[in-house]
Amino acid sequence: MKTIAITTADLRYNLPTVRSGIQKGTQYILLYRGRPIAEINKISNEVDAMFFDESDKIKKLNPNAERLKKKVAKRRKKRIQR
Repeated sequence: MKTIAITTADLRYNLPTVRSGIQKGTQYILLYRGRPIAEINKISNEVDAMFFDESDKIKKLNPNAERLKKKVAKRRKKRIQR
């Protein structure tokens, strides 16, 4: 896995490039004033399953998953209606 350090300004101005890099497996270290503040990488299988798997085991894992999924669906529906 490739790791790249980027500044908050780089992230702001190059978000589509960073997003495609993340989807390809690149890990980013986010720097603010020269200090690392976050790691940005591809989501784990656990998080992916929270949003896209309907098993009861996942719902027990995170009780907020259903609420989050409904909010995302509602926002998506609003965007489509515009």
